[in-house]
Amino acid sequence: MKFLFTFFEIYGLIMLRISPIVVFLILMIMGLGWRMAKLEGWSFSRGQYCAFITATTVGYGVVHPTTSRTRFLSIIIAGTGLLLTGILVALAYQSLQLAATYTGLVDDLGTHFPELIQPVSR
Repeated sequence: MKFLFTFFEIYGLIMLRISPIVVFLILMIMGLGWRMAKLEGWSFSRGQYCAFITATTVGYGVVHPTTSRTRFLSIIIAGTGLLLTGILVALAYQSLQLAATYTGLVDDLGTHFPELIQPVSR
């Protein structure tokens, strides 16, 4: 349980530091979704739905762009979504590593599985 709480504490602290970047990327996806809705003649909610489905690379295909402009916007949205996902996954991975180190989980693994923790020989 200590590991889990340490992980969330570290994740939250790092997220506070990078929150302007995350908020900027989310607002960028929303803005591009709004623009796509205007160009396609969709409602605001339909444009946001399309933008976030594209950003998360789910792509149900229910709503999709039909003009070359909006297709280009969807490429930018997908790239932005990949960047956002990459940042969040890297943050979670780094938090897991730090939490494992701080709580001594790495030392416990070395005790139970010594073949996993071996010195690197050159």
